[in-house]
Amino acid sequence: MKIGIYVYDNVEELDFIGPFEVFNYVNKIRKDTAEVILLSRGDKEIKAFNGLRFHSDKLITDINTEDLDILIIPGGKGRVQEAESKEIINFINDALPNLKLLASVCTGAFFLGEAGLLTGMKAITHKNSLEELKNKYDVEIVNEKIVKNDKIWLSAGVSSGIDLSLEIVKEFYGKEMMEKIQEGIEYKG
Repeated sequence: MKIGIYVYDNVEELDFIGPFEVFNYVNKIRKDTAEVILLSRGDKEIKAFNGLRFHSDKLITDINTEDLDILIIPGGKGRVQEAESKEIINFINDALPNLKLLASVCTGAFFLGEAGLLTGMKAITHKNSLEELKNKYDVEIVNEKIVKNDKIWLSAGVSSGIDLSLEIVKEFYGKEMMEKIQEGIEYKG
């Protein structure tokens, strides 16, 4: 299974590191069954919100969207500017038909809103951005940590990316795998 996680300047670290850890842990249990790829728009060093500096694995222009099974969009302060990029919005819309799942963590929901995918749906994001999400994209805010709309899932605040990823693992790899990962990373949720 090929899992892409989109990253950008001022992305919230835990929004993408939590899912990155959970999905890579799959390989510790069942070798070579998950390929986790950090994707970005620019070939430059990325500086996350709290100062972590790193590089993505691939540019979104260098990956065939038909090859992705899951796409995770994390949030962070940088989402305000980044979600205005036609390049990432087009990438999300191009990838969606072939994806098994498109998911957002925290304010990553705004990328999905900008892509025109949330209107009329149930949704969740960071508690401080609920009204903005509701008013901007005409969504129904629900008080859940994870919201599932067919193959578009959303999760609440920063740490919910771990819960979301575990739920995705449960969906595609089974409950036993999810429980082994929870035990391995010592996460109770």
